[in-house]
Amino acid sequence: MGAAPPYRIGFLIDPLTHKLRDNASEELYRIRSRMRRLQSESNHHIQKYLSTARKEGWTGENAEATVRGERLVIPLLAAHKRQIRGFIHDVSTTGQTVFLEPEEVFLLNNELTELRHEERMEITRILKEFSQYLYPLLPILTEGYAFLGRIDFIRAKARLALRMDAGLPVLNERPCFTWRQARHPLLKDPVPLTFRLEGEERIVIISGPNAGGKSVCLKTVGLLQYMLQCGLLVPMSENSEAGIFHHIFVDIGDEQSIENDLSTYSSHLRNMKFWLEHADRHTLFLADELGSGTEPQAGGAIAEALLEALERKGAWGVATTHYTQLKLLAKHHAAMVNGAMLFDKAGMRPLYIFRKGLPGSSFAFEMARNAGFPTDVLKAAQAKTGRQHLQFEQELQQIEVEKQQLLQRSREVETADRLLSDTLEKYNRLTAEIEERKSAYIKEAKTQAAEIVAQANRRIEQTIREIKEKQAEREETLRLRRQLQADMAAMMDGDSETSATATGHSTSDKRHPGSAARPITARNRPQPAAETAGPSPIQVGGYVRRTDGKEVGVVVELKGRKAKVDFDFMRLELPLDQLKPLSKQETKQETERQGRVQVHIENLQTGRNEFSPYLDLRGERMNDALAKTDKFIDEAVLYGESHLEILHGKGYGVLKDNIRKLLRQNPHGAFFDDQKEELGGAGITLVTLKR
Repeated sequence: MGAAPPYRIGFLIDPLTHKLRDNASEELYRIRSRMRRLQSESNHHIQKYLSTARKEGWTGENAEATVRGERLVIPLLAAHKRQIRGFIHDVSTTGQTVFLEPEEVFLLNNELTELRHEERMEITRILKEFSQYLYPLLPILTEGYAFLGRIDFIRAKARLALRMDAGLPVLNERPCFTWRQARHPLLKDPVPLTFRLEGEERIVIISGPNAGGKSVCLKTVGLLQYMLQCGLLVPMSENSEAGIFHHIFVDIGDEQSIENDLSTYSSHLRNMKFWLEHADRHTLFLADELGSGTEPQAGGAIAEALLEALERKGAWGVATTHYTQLKLLAKHHAAMVNGAMLFDKAGMRPLYIFRKGLPGSSFAFEMARNAGFPTDVLKAAQAKTGRQHLQFEQELQQIEVEKQQLLQRSREVETADRLLSDTLEKYNRLTAEIEERKSAYIKEAKTQAAEIVAQANRRIEQTIREIKEKQAEREETLRLRRQLQADMAAMMDGDSETSATATGHSTSDKRHPGSAARPITARNRPQPAAETAGPSPIQVGGYVRRTDGKEVGVVVELKGRKAKVDFDFMRLELPLDQLKPLSKQETKQETERQGRVQVHIENLQTGRNEFSPYLDLRGERMNDALAKTDKFIDEAVLYGESHLEILHGKGYGVLKDNIRKLLRQNPHGAFFDDQKEELGGAGITLVTLKR
């Protein structure tokens, strides 16, 4: 590496003029200082001679000094060119004016010319020496230059992202679309776009009115996807999910060419042919006004066949159209889905809102009427179109509305089914527990009864043995018999109290004192309580059980040897020999069970009616706020709510970050985003649960 040059490298070039600074070297500083002094003297002499020439009338009153051949001269009238000693450098076209350099100025300018030459030589020397100094550093300088270029590129991307309010969505290597609050980066105050493809959906067919935003939606998808794959942040919500495509095919606008002998439709056909040859499952195609540019029936048929071919290749795409046959295409292909740009019929204006799942109407007649089209012309056009076409458009819209209503009803039925399944599961579990406890209680009662009999037998044998051993008199025998009966009565009372809970019998019916002397025989054995009596005969309103199963139902009608029974989910007519009436105890248990189920269902319904999808956490402690949020999500899932709002305020964002961390870990797949700025912005989190 060479020695350092005799000048300061950091101050070598002036950043404004991009020239060497005067102090790049001592010699350059001397040369330029001398040049400035000579230039000042030259200007002083020129102005002095010019002032004299104006005063004497040798030149015009408005004449100014000018430059000829890098020399400062004054214009003089040709008639007075001898009045000032000097050298003429040029003559005007008319010959009436000469450009003269005074003799004193001539000498100064000669020296200036020499100094300019010296300046160039000194600059060359400095640059040569500086280049020799930099040559060994070229690898480092080249690497630094490349690094600065990368840093500058990253900084430019960051500034662009800040200007667009852009962010980084969740990236996925496979193609996918789950975009939320996506915005066109070049439009002012665009309507945010929610664009989501789920399951087998890969191709969206967008329809709607002219100037309704179809092309803007299409271009938003293409532009944001291309920006993302170029490494730029994109203006969409950061909880969006975006995939990566290997190819992006675009057919937007008119590419007709006289030079290449291409019409509008020919250019479209050329693009379509290229798509069919190169499309695969990692391809995204964007087609604006697909099928247009030729006869509608043929163009629509070709567009329909094209979409079906691309669908078979596994390609992803977005296409806009006005053709009805393309709107109906999504009905027959699971990978295709309709989309519409919504239109305000009352205000006759487009809303620029994309809605997936339903086709849009062109509203051609409505827009023509709103544009001031003559009424008679519109009536003639409607007559030519035919009422059948107009009714088809209306019925198509009505079908989609009914479809959305059916989907909503289906979701409600699924929620009810889940609640009912949970209730039945709890009922079956409780029934199994009751049956298990009942068997255990009966077994325990039988064991206790056997123990009572055994004790009684032992006591009787002991009494007989005492009578024989003592050869007791009649009075002693009577005393022992009374003592035996008293002991057995006390034994029965104590043991029956112990087993009362298991057998369901009451021990409150003590023996009458006068009956103590009566021996216990089969004829006077106590009978079971009324609650455990045998089953009542089958009658209307009574509970019965099928002999071949555990289903319990209510008899609603008797017809001879048959009965109509209302079970939980259906009503059957069965022979009486296939039914078994429940005992009074079982009937009581079934009534209580029905009451518990009804109370549970009523509690669920009451909770659903009182549930609010809005949670206010302002002022809450962190642990309390997280616990309430967790409970809030669980209740929303139970009651079938999917769109929620959580108010937590802005502050330092700690509460918001912890709540969103909890939402990310939620098993119900919660999606979230900020509320609109005018409605609260980052102080409110919008939550969407998977259904």
